[in-house]
Amino acid sequence: NIGAATTDLTGKSCNKYTFHYAYDTYMLAHGTGTVTTEQVGKNWYILYPNYAFGQDMEKSFTAAITAAGGQVVGKDGAPFPNTSGDYSSFLLKAPTLNPKPQVLGTMQAGAELVNVVKQYNEFKLRDKGVGLAVGLMFITDIHSLTPAALAGTTYTDAWYWNFDQQNREWADRFQSETGTRPSFAHAANYSAAMQYLEAVQAVGTDDADAVVEELEGKDVNDLFLRNGRIRAEDHRVVHDAYLAQVKPQAEVKEPWDYVKILKTIPAAEAFRTPSPDCKL
Repeated sequence: NIGAATTDLTGKSCNKYTFHYAYDTYMLAHGTGTVTTEQVGKNWYILYPNYAFGQDMEKSFTAAITAAGGQVVGKDGAPFPNTSGDYSSFLLKAPTLNPKPQVLGTMQAGAELVNVVKQYNEFKLRDKGVGLAVGLMFITDIHSLTPAALAGTTYTDAWYWNFDQQNREWADRFQSETGTRPSFAHAANYSAAMQYLEAVQAVGTDDADAVVEELEGKDVNDLFLRNGRIRAEDHRVVHDAYLAQVKPQAEVKEPWDYVKILKTIPAAEAFRTPSPDCKL
């Protein structure tokens, strides 16, 4: 599973035939929540979409912020789906809280994230001393909004196309086929498909039990997984993650090179330890 984020996939809802591959809410919160609290501000206001993903993000971020010495001074669950696209009541509330938040943590994703960021800029919250941290963001979101709309925003990324030469070479191949640069989800899907196919090749069958046994406990280094390991205990695929920051528009030297990597989060730190709730 590439797209899902909830830690329940390697907790109470784990199963023998599911591997959680790219990221989860713990990874996102551990990177962004911890470092932003330490380096930007300790008081947070969290805005999250009120369904399973958003609720898990709020819980994971609150835990990371608190562990880093910060506090959540306010939080609200916005309707999901938010058909109106209006977040004004939440965003206007943030600067009025006491104590005043130094960071707005938005847990929306995709089109809803785009609406939040546009309105955050419209209401000039950064000028009012409320910085922006994004729970989950894809490079396609930055492309849609432009780096100017997100300059200085921190977030945790599972992979970046221009991180090193290996990533760039694969991204060049991807762009030649698709006309666009890949997000971490594209790279993770490619990696997961290759790992599955290589396991089938190694055991000489696509029998599910045999393939699972081949994958469990495997150490992997490929274009997506750096210091990767497919944990046998809970099927969490751990790997290095990255704290990223959106560049100011003036620092963007080529299309799609929108972020700088502030820190590599080692695989051993990026993900939580196996949960006792997982019974494979």
